[in-house]
Amino acid sequence: MSLLQLDDYFLTRLNVEFHLPDDEVDIDKHSLGLDYDVLKHETDAQLRLVKLRVKYKQLTADGSSVGYDVDCKINGQFRIPDDLSDDANKRESIVHVNGISILYSTLRGVLGGLSGSFIDGRICLPTIAPHEVAKTVQDRKRKDEEAAKKASPNKKSAKKKAAKKAVKKAIKKT
Repeated sequence: MSLLQLDDYFLTRLNVEFHLPDDEVDIDKHSLGLDYDVLKHETDAQLRLVKLRVKYKQLTADGSSVGYDVDCKINGQFRIPDDLSDDANKRESIVHVNGISILYSTLRGVLGGLSGSFIDGRICLPTIAPHEVAKTVQDRKRKDEEAAKKASPNKKSAKKKAAKKAVKKAIKKT
């Protein structure tokens, strides 16, 4: 079995701010937010675009921002080898988990390399469990879709009814 191949990656956002404290304080907490999307190529079934968004903050014990505040977006174009898996669900799961893993580790390296001369030294993003990130994000998206469907079925029916009524009126006039 071949592994997922990263053809290329692109940083689409790289924002790093440093919050200099008024007094000497300890960084007690880290906040890490991850989100991603996987898009299929229109004509090439073997290509996927994984869009990873990362927000990282260093915080004091009371939750105030101190130190680094990072907001990044990185996109990766992946090629799925023919022999990766015959099971479509398993193949897509591998794309999600490995795509996150590869892009996040790439971003860690980019940030570490760029931030070596920053005021507080190199930024080292915490390690993650990509399969947990994929599960959490997919569960949240599923819940959001279900909530959206529950919240708007009447709106769709009302729009359909209004459209049918308009068509009937147009037919009667002709």
